[in-house]
Amino acid sequence: MVRAVVKKIRNYFFAGVIVLLPLVSSLYIFWVLFRWLDNLVETPVNLIPWEGPGAGIISAVIIILITGVLATNLVGKKIVYLADILFTRVPFIRNIYTAIKQLLDTFTNLEKKTSFKRVVMLEYPRKGCYVIGFATGDSRGEPQIKTNEELMSIFIPTTPNPTSGILVMVPKQEITFLAMTVEEGLKFVVSGGVVTPELIQNNKEVG
Repeated sequence: MVRAVVKKIRNYFFAGVIVLLPLVSSLYIFWVLFRWLDNLVETPVNLIPWEGPGAGIISAVIIILITGVLATNLVGKKIVYLADILFTRVPFIRNIYTAIKQLLDTFTNLEKKTSFKRVVMLEYPRKGCYVIGFATGDSRGEPQIKTNEELMSIFIPTTPNPTSGILVMVPKQEITFLAMTVEEGLKFVVSGGVVTPELIQNNKEVG
């Protein structure tokens, strides 16, 4: 009887931890970042005539907006171009700068720049081992003639930088088409599988 009660209490405790830990951790991290950003940026007196919680972040937003406006005109683009050259040539700084820039490009521009059509899953590099890939189109011409198969070109990206990877040509019957969008697939790859799209409701059919 006592053991049953203790076991039930323990189960309730762990259930509470499972529910509260991600919530409290998220709120705590958000608050730490908020305070850090707020303290990082001092309030410009001419733009924000008051001081207090959030003033630094408002200043940062205004600075970012002004930078964005300047970067979209001809003179601003030239300045950004020169700054880009400078940052990519300075040792150590260029590693950080390039990594951050590539990551931002991945999330903001990769889907627009590529001809990825669908997210797929296939067995690679061996049977029973699955990878996420992106269908770029049908493989025509000599590859199809030589194999006498209906092939599809699949780009298999690397993690965490999906701008590099390998191209494989796979028979269509060996490809599993997924319901996730290209953007969701890219986030899945970049995060190393940590960021996964929500489950498709109502058994939505794909193919």
